[in-house]
Amino acid sequence: MSSTSSSDVESGETLTDTEREAGAAVPSIDGVDESANIPRRKLRQRLHDWVDETIDGFKEHDRSRQEAAYGATGEPPLRKNLKTIQMQFIAFGGAIGTGLFVGCGQALAAGGPGSLLLGFLIIGLDLLCTIYSLAEMTLVLPISGAFVVHATRFINKPWGFAMGWNYAMQWLIILPLELVALTIVFKYWHAVDKVPSAGLALIFWLVIIIINLFGVRGYGEAEMLFAILKIIAVVGFFVLGVAIDLGAGKRGTYIGGMYWHDPGAFTGGWCGFFTVLVIAAFTFSGTEMLCLAAGEHPEPIEVLPKAVKQVFWRIFLFYALSIITVCLVVPCKDPRLIEHSGDANAGASPFVIAIKNSGVPVLDSILNTVILITALSVGNTSVYASTRVLVALSVQHQAPKVLSYIDRKGRPQFALLVAFIFGLLSILSQLRDNNALFTRLLALSGLSSIITWGSICLAHIRFRKACDAQKLTERLPYKSPFGIWGSYIGLLINCGVIVGQFAQVIFAVEWSHVSTPSQMELSWSYFVAIPLFALCYWSYVVYERWSGEMLTMDLTTGTKFLRPGERRRHRVVKGAWWKKVYDVLC
Repeated sequence: MSSTSSSDVESGETLTDTEREAGAAVPSIDGVDESANIPRRKLRQRLHDWVDETIDGFKEHDRSRQEAAYGATGEPPLRKNLKTIQMQFIAFGGAIGTGLFVGCGQALAAGGPGSLLLGFLIIGLDLLCTIYSLAEMTLVLPISGAFVVHATRFINKPWGFAMGWNYAMQWLIILPLELVALTIVFKYWHAVDKVPSAGLALIFWLVIIIINLFGVRGYGEAEMLFAILKIIAVVGFFVLGVAIDLGAGKRGTYIGGMYWHDPGAFTGGWCGFFTVLVIAAFTFSGTEMLCLAAGEHPEPIEVLPKAVKQVFWRIFLFYALSIITVCLVVPCKDPRLIEHSGDANAGASPFVIAIKNSGVPVLDSILNTVILITALSVGNTSVYASTRVLVALSVQHQAPKVLSYIDRKGRPQFALLVAFIFGLLSILSQLRDNNALFTRLLALSGLSSIITWGSICLAHIRFRKACDAQKLTERLPYKSPFGIWGSYIGLLINCGVIVGQFAQVIFAVEWSHVSTPSQMELSWSYFVAIPLFALCYWSYVVYERWSGEMLTMDLTTGTKFLRPGERRRHRVVKGAWWKKVYDVLC
């Protein structure tokens, strides 16, 4: 079908829509060629449409209010835009973060190589049992919020409330933690010493904001790219570490297992070993994000069973082999490790220390760049995890209602705002005393992971018992290969870590590292997540009981309320304020 304009009629020519879009010459009354204006008009129209679409995307999703009323069974209208390949990379490399590249240096210094390897293997077993149990529950109830909803439904509401806020606070804290880590890593290059730490943190804070403004698709694409780079770096370090241990590099000295004998394998004793467990938990934290993200995949039953199997290979290939390599090529008494350094910097990474000890040039700067990317990846993940949990809590009426606001692009706007504000706090504080702040935030986050995993195992135990009682076990779409006993093992390990951490606090005087008030304060900071969890739990119990009593309180027996339509005999005085005061007093 063709269309005509006034100029077409005047000139006696008719142009089709296709010819117009192709930029055909458009004669005018004055004989001036207007075809040059068509691209400009199209560009302005596209820009106008993009602005309208962007503004419209921030408006509330039509289903938000409806879904918020569904309580524990409701699923907010988050976009299911995660691709299968993105889920695979999130499973394989998503949780490789600063805990592995930097945090394990503190663990090595605190416990020694033997404690480091044994602690990571124990927490790895705990995680493996936990993630299989979580996958089983997630495929029965595949909604956003995952284990937060599981704890509420399969344990009780106070437990779900406490665990949900514990997990949300864990990831809200990790965002400023990663901003601190970024400034620590940047100190490795002396050329940027004059750049303010707050300025560097602000730049990466803005980058994280931009990524998350693209919604779950932006998160998935970014994490896939980050995971590829991290996997290449870890594999490359393993190959290099083996070569260094065998005598490669400028020094050309064979190391072998020397550092396991001098200064020793378990230099930190029991307290050092339990410190390693907490740091290992922080290092592995984020693996459960795999099931949290499954709620935003269109077909979780197809991709999640394959993804959880990759967790084993990630633990074995990336963590175990990397830790073994670190233990072989870096002595636990190296003064550059963060535990012994007065001013933490990127040189505190045992990966960087190993490369510098070998004398291989340039590689240390390359690895330091990878650590920067890793910190950015974990910061991005922290925003995704915290916002999804805040939305789940809000939908279950366990957080302010405004946090369940989802725009038409599927982005939890107000939950994102809360996460961004937490990141901004680290910038406003000018990141003073980076070393102490890094260690304390790491301690709080590490024990929070233990609480979360223990809650998942407990929820799975109760879930399986309920399925057995109701004859539904054989109808499960996916069953954990470890069964209910895997959850018992995971729960036992998590409880053991908490008890051991409590013992470390009680008997900290006997720990050689805890010899100053600041070190004693650090020891207590490892345990602070426990009372916070208990406070959330009992606060909800009291609130629920109090509000429940208000609904069931007897206000009918013997009372004399006004009958419908009956007016009060004493009317409220209207008018000037002094008349109201006079009426009250006189």
